[in-house]
Amino acid sequence: MLRALIRRLVPGPVRAALRRTVADARFRRQDFATDLRERFSAPTGIPLPPAGLRHRVGPNSSRAEFLHVGELCAEDLLEVYRRLGRPPQADRHWLDFGCGCGRVARHLIGAGAQARCGSGGLVYTGVDVDRRQIAWASRNLPGRFEVIPTAPPTALASDSFDVIFTISVFTHLDERAQEAWLGELTRLLRPGGLLLATTHAPEIARTSPGVTAPELARLEQRGFLFRPSVGPFNEQSAFHSEAYLRSTWSRHLAGRGYFPYALGRFQDISAWEKAGPA
Repeated sequence: MLRALIRRLVPGPVRAALRRTVADARFRRQDFATDLRERFSAPTGIPLPPAGLRHRVGPNSSRAEFLHVGELCAEDLLEVYRRLGRPPQADRHWLDFGCGCGRVARHLIGAGAQARCGSGGLVYTGVDVDRRQIAWASRNLPGRFEVIPTAPPTALASDSFDVIFTISVFTHLDERAQEAWLGELTRLLRPGGLLLATTHAPEIARTSPGVTAPELARLEQRGFLFRPSVGPFNEQSAFHSEAYLRSTWSRHLAGRGYFPYALGRFQDISAWEKAGPA
């Protein structure tokens, strides 16, 4: 009865924010000793973010999971980049859109970046709407990190990046936000620049708990489904078919490849190029 009363009196977004605040506090309290022990124990020598921040970028906040998933994402992303056959020496300025506390960045920048990218090393910029994540990354990781607003535009200069990659961002955006951010990322890419973006395929929706038959029918018809969430983390989910991406995202950029389950055998990666000479 109390839960029903709360649901009736407290708006959904407020309830979600409260759940997230309580969950963050619980993880910070439970993992304080772990944070102290792990802070400088990462194999790369780069400090690990506190468990509370790690939990904000993934449901499992363990040290091993954070490092493993970040390394896997970096390797899968670079494998797709290499398969596209672009000359790496021409792609030096990279933007990580939705970088969090640097789960992927720590495996791309600093020591080992030259070997990974096959060039003199990339010039990295990471952006996110989460001020706490950016504050930690700025203090502890090499590269440039900036807070961006929840809706475009950003203060970043036009035509300033050779490659933009975004992992697990468009998997949580509705169509209006998706369209707005695609326009902004196109503005930020130099002519000939590359966007690598991950999405959830319709097959993921079919195996996701709570997705209803009418929702699946709508996804089948339109190639896109957006679901507001009931959980305290990743509060919303989006699913895209390849056909939907090719028909809608091509209004901004030219398709250069579609790689099913290329990120951790769970998310698809699509590649897009801005018109104009490289």
